Amino acid sequence: TDPAMPCIQTVWNRLPRDARFAERGTDALCHAVLDALVDEYMPLLDKMDEEIEWLEDLVLENPETSTLERLLSLKHTVMSLRRVINPLRELVNRLCRNEFPQIDRQSQIYFRDVYDHLVRIQEMSESIRDIVSGAVDIYLNSTSLRLNVVMKALTVVSTIFLPLTFLAGVYGMNFKYFPELNWWFSYPALWFIFLLIVVGMLYFFKKRGWF
Repeated sequence: TDPAMPCIQTVWNRLPRDARFAERGTDALCHAVLDALVDEYMPLLDKMDEEIEWLEDLVLENPETSTLERLLSLKHTVMSLRRVINPLRELVNRLCRNEFPQIDRQSQIYFRDVYDHLVRIQEMSESIRDIVSGAVDIYLNSTSLRLNVVMKALTVVSTIFLPLTFLAGVYGMNFKYFPELNWWFSYPALWFIFLLIVVGMLYFFKKRGWF
């Protein structure tokens, strides 16, 4: 047996202990292999379901690049699983419909049970895929919102300093005669104007709801 295929190893270990394989023939052996194979998907899906719940909370609390990478990896895993499950489901469905003379009617009932498990697995994989896609959208929206907040803050700062730079530039010009230069209160008055402009613009931005 191939150690890389645990389902084959499981059935191989059951052969000496289970007489039903000898009584029912190859269709029972085929069912046992498929049943063991399908059973291995459930723990994987349960683990993925737990991980996506954790990643959803992480996206809402603190979206990071590593979270997005894990979401995309999980989405790739789900898509790979679906590519395996879909043809397997169709195959097992044919085994349930009396298309093969090697499968007796009693064995078709067991294959129907395997088919029901595959349908459930497919539904779970679709649900996980939708949740992953939603989490990716939430991540992108969160990062876009954070970027908008940063850009808004930078815009506010730039807008505030624009008139201050203008006034400072005016009084930085190399002219000999400035009427205000001989006034004792000119420098404090200039700083008062600076502060008045900053407070006035902040009040205006706050009133408009820009931050």
